[in-house]
Amino acid sequence: MAFKRGDGVLFTKTSTTSYVDRASETRVDIEFGVVTSITRDGVIKKFIPARAGIEIAPERLGFTGKNYRLAQENWDVEGAMEYCLNRPWPHDDRYRCAPFDSVEQAREELAQFRKRGAA
Repeated sequence: MAFKRGDGVLFTKTSTTSYVDRASETRVDIEFGVVTSITRDGVIKKFIPARAGIEIAPERLGFTGKNYRLAQENWDVEGAMEYCLNRPWPHDDRYRCAPFDSVEQAREELAQFRKRGAA
Protein backbone atom coordinates (compact mmCIF):
# COMPACT_ATOMS: atom_id res chain seq x y z
CA MET A 1 0.00 0.00 0.00
CA ALA A 2 1.61 3.26 -1.14
CA PHE A 3 1.01 6.30 1.05
CA LYS A 4 1.14 9.93 -0.09
CA ARG A 5 1.99 13.03 1.90
CA GLY A 6 -1.22 14.38 3.40
CA ASP A 7 -2.92 10.98 3.70
CA GLY A 8 -4.44 9.94 7.00
CA VAL A 9 -3.14 6.79 8.63
CA LEU A 10 -4.45 4.50 11.34
CA PHE A 11 -1.64 2.72 13.16
CA THR A 12 -2.09 -0.35 15.32
CA LYS A 13 0.00 -0.72 18.44
CA THR A 14 -0.03 -3.72 20.74
CA SER A 15 1.23 -3.33 24.28
CA THR A 16 1.33 -5.63 27.28
CA THR A 17 1.06 -4.56 30.90
CA SER A 18 2.53 -7.00 33.41
CA TYR A 19 1.33 -7.17 36.99
CA VAL A 20 2.82 -8.83 40.06
CA ASP A 21 -0.52 -9.91 41.53
CA ARG A 22 -2.53 -10.88 38.44
CA ALA A 23 -2.26 -11.97 34.82
CA SER A 24 -0.74 -9.69 32.22
CA GLU A 25 -3.06 -7.69 29.97
CA THR A 26 -2.56 -7.11 26.26
CA ARG A 27 -4.11 -4.06 24.68
CA VAL A 28 -4.38 -2.96 21.05
CA ASP A 29 -4.60 0.79 20.43
CA ILE A 30 -5.46 2.36 17.10
CA GLU A 31 -4.08 5.86 16.61
CA PHE A 32 -4.68 8.40 13.85
CA GLY A 33 -2.09 10.62 12.23
CA VAL A 34 -1.25 12.53 9.05
CA VAL A 35 1.58 11.40 6.76
CA THR A 36 4.25 14.09 6.24
CA SER A 37 7.16 12.21 4.66
CA ILE A 38 7.40 9.04 2.55
CA THR A 39 10.00 7.00 0.71
CA ARG A 40 9.93 6.73 -3.08
CA ASP A 41 8.02 3.47 -2.61
CA GLY A 42 5.28 5.16 -0.54
CA VAL A 43 6.42 3.86 2.85
CA ILE A 44 5.85 6.25 5.75
CA LYS A 45 9.05 7.88 7.03
CA LYS A 46 7.37 10.50 9.25
CA PHE A 47 3.90 11.50 10.32
CA ILE A 48 2.12 13.75 12.82
CA PRO A 49 0.19 11.66 15.36
CA ALA A 50 -2.92 13.26 16.83
CA ARG A 51 -1.63 12.72 20.38
CA ALA A 52 1.78 14.30 19.88
CA GLY A 53 1.26 17.10 17.36
CA ILE A 54 4.88 16.91 16.18
CA GLU A 55 6.41 15.15 13.20
CA ILE A 56 7.99 11.84 14.17
CA ALA A 57 9.00 8.47 12.72
CA PRO A 58 6.35 5.77 13.40
CA GLU A 59 8.80 3.37 15.02
CA ARG A 60 9.71 6.02 17.62
CA LEU A 61 6.22 5.57 19.09
CA GLY A 62 6.24 1.79 18.74
CA PHE A 63 4.06 1.69 15.64
CA THR A 64 5.48 -1.35 13.92
CA GLY A 65 2.26 -3.26 13.31
CA LYS A 66 -0.36 -2.98 10.63
CA ASN A 67 -1.45 0.40 9.31
CA TYR A 68 -4.42 1.59 7.27
CA ARG A 69 -4.45 4.34 4.66
CA LEU A 70 -7.13 7.02 4.57
CA ALA A 71 -6.45 8.55 1.15
CA GLN A 72 -6.83 12.31 1.18
CA GLU A 73 -8.87 12.11 -2.03
CA ASN A 74 -11.54 10.13 -0.17
CA TRP A 75 -11.29 11.48 3.36
CA ASP A 76 -11.44 14.85 5.13
CA VAL A 77 -8.09 14.25 6.81
CA GLU A 78 -8.04 17.65 8.55
CA GLY A 79 -11.50 17.03 10.02
CA ALA A 80 -10.49 13.55 11.19
CA MET A 81 -7.35 14.95 12.83
CA GLU A 82 -9.38 17.61 14.64
CA TYR A 83 -11.82 14.95 15.83
CA CYS A 84 -9.00 12.72 17.12
CA LEU A 85 -7.32 15.67 18.86
CA ASN A 86 -10.52 16.26 20.82
CA ARG A 87 -11.54 12.63 21.41
CA PRO A 88 -11.96 12.22 25.20
CA TRP A 89 -10.61 9.34 27.25
CA PRO A 90 -13.40 7.14 28.64
CA HIS A 91 -12.18 7.38 32.26
CA ASP A 92 -11.98 11.20 32.35
CA ASP A 93 -13.23 13.56 29.66
CA ARG A 94 -10.76 16.26 30.74
CA TYR A 95 -8.09 14.31 28.85
CA ARG A 96 -8.02 14.29 25.04
CA CYS A 97 -6.44 12.35 22.14
CA ALA A 98 -7.73 8.96 23.26
CA PRO A 99 -6.77 6.08 20.95
CA PHE A 100 -9.42 3.84 19.45
CA ASP A 101 -9.91 0.37 20.94
CA SER A 102 -10.27 -1.35 17.57
CA VAL A 103 -10.14 -0.78 13.83
CA GLU A 104 -13.91 -1.27 13.77
CA GLN A 105 -14.41 1.51 16.32
CA ALA A 106 -12.10 3.83 14.34
CA ARG A 107 -13.98 3.10 11.10
CA GLU A 108 -17.32 3.74 12.79
CA GLU A 109 -16.32 7.03 14.41
CA LEU A 110 -14.35 8.36 11.44
CA ALA A 111 -17.02 7.44 8.84
CA GLN A 112 -18.38 11.00 9.14
CA PHE A 113 -15.16 12.26 7.50
CA ARG A 114 -15.47 10.12 4.37
CA LYS A 115 -16.09 12.38 1.37
CA ARG A 116 -19.33 11.91 -0.56
CA GLY A 117 -18.95 9.70 -3.57
CA ALA A 118 -15.63 8.29 -2.31
CA ALA A 119 -14.85 4.73 -3.37
